[in-house]
Amino acid sequence: MTKPQTLFAVFPHMHQLGTHIKTTVTAGGVAREFDHQAFIPFEPIQIAAGDTITTECTWNNTTAAPVTYGESSTTEMCYSIMYRYPDDDDEFCQD
Repeated sequence: MTKPQTLFAVFPHMHQLGTHIKTTVTAGGVAREFDHQAFIPFEPIQIAAGDTITTECTWNNTTAAPVTYGESSTTEMCYSIMYRYPDDDDEFCQD
């Protein structure tokens, strides 16, 4: 994280070939894991610069074709949509 934020929900997301997704929010040295694909509200978590959010995904390609990244349901992605404030339109995390 590049600056302070308050997180209050997460929505881990992948597509049809995904078999497991886990998002870990580590704030102040304390890790919290969210390991299913659903909208998950929680008591606000204060995030400081230097804290981390990681998302891990596992897929099983049951088709004979290569699967690529994309927004279609026939492609794949691995995202954690974070609900946070303040909404200041600035980037608040880095790769």
